[in-house]
Amino acid sequence: MFQRLTALLVLATACALAQQPSLVKVSLGQTRSTVHAQLKDQATFDREEEGQEIWKSNSGPIQHVIIGYDAEGEVRYITAVGSDISCDALGTSPQQTGHAPDLTFQRPEKSYLVIAHGPARDHLTSCSLKNPNAQLSDPD
Repeated sequence: MFQRLTALLVLATACALAQQPSLVKVSLGQTRSTVHAQLKDQATFDREEEGQEIWKSNSGPIQHVIIGYDAEGEVRYITAVGSDISCDALGTSPQQTGHAPDLTFQRPEKSYLVIAHGPARDHLTSCSLKNPNAQLSDPD
């Protein structure tokens, strides 16, 4: 019985992680060491400030990647900043607010939120994945 429960728990966790979208190969809930391994070939660590890491992209339309962590040291949000950024996690019909050139696109899901900004859906200047339920790390 215990083995079955353990197997179901592992399967449920794997399914939840598999459903998380990614941005620059980083997903919500990943550990800092996993993030560093994912980003090392596509970006250079720039600095850490106010509890978040800022990485400079080595190429492409993304210029910077900002990673925030929760109290457990797992990814709480990922933001890509640049020009003409692709944001597949928005899906095909996100909510749109604002007026060009300052539009905001959002797609809320059960366990995450996708937010993007730019003058048009196909000309984004930022794309973020956020876990709205994550606990902030204590700055002390």
